Amino acid sequence: MSDSDLCIVLGNALENAIDACRQICTSEIRFVSLEVRTIKGQQLLKFINSYTGQIEISDGQYVSLKGGKSHGLGIRNIKKVVESYDGFIKIEHTEKAFTLMVAIS
Repeated sequence: MSDSDLCIVLGNALENAIDACRQICTSEIRFVSLEVRTIKGQQLLKFINSYTGQIEISDGQYVSLKGGKSHGLGIRNIKKVVESYDGFIKIEHTEKAFTLMVAIS
């Protein structure tokens, strides 16, 4: 993966995670976790962050709650880069934690 593509993935994922944490009341726990590994030649990145529990999905796509034209492109940009390397993305969420997993060969 090129340095610029890695920056797109890391930058967008971390920006989304930090923005989600900022929305949480200060009395609640805020966290961002990043795990990076290489297993059998595959680069694996796992981002986990706390969030308010609010998610909007439209037509199978995550929709930004920030509003505005320049928002809501992060996951799409990550997906575009990952797919260009024949990788995949998996997203999971609970009431308090949002998880983005990326695998690239």
